[in-house]
Amino acid sequence: LVRLKRMLVHLASEHDPKLWGKFPTSVQHEFSETWYSNFVNCLRRASTLKTRDRKTTRTRLIQQVIVSSLVAGLFANLDDDAIQSRYGVMFLALMGFSLAATQALPSLYQQRAVFYKQRDASFYRTS
Repeated sequence: LVRLKRMLVHLASEHDPKLWGKFPTSVQHEFSETWYSNFVNCLRRASTLKTRDRKTTRTRLIQQVIVSSLVAGLFANLDDDAIQSRYGVMFLALMGFSLAATQALPSLYQQRAVFYKQRDASFYRTS
């Protein structure tokens, strides 16, 4: 029983800082990469996934060209005094962006489980 108490006290005490010099720096820290390298890796992964999904990218590109052509045709010859028309253009642009963003929500909900798994395994920083 005394031996068990000594072992628990030893485990609960702070580790000797001299021992940390024996381990490589990747073991010393919680994350082996810097924030910037994590960011670059995640950005590269996201761009690879986007370029591989050609059908969705082509559909969104065609949709944006059609919407921008309609907006340009409606608001092409604005007077300088037509402030309400300018607000209409801004409203239409914001609505277009927000509706396009809602298309991404289902995929974000599907990716939550992967995110939680990678966060718990300390793959990336979640700052």
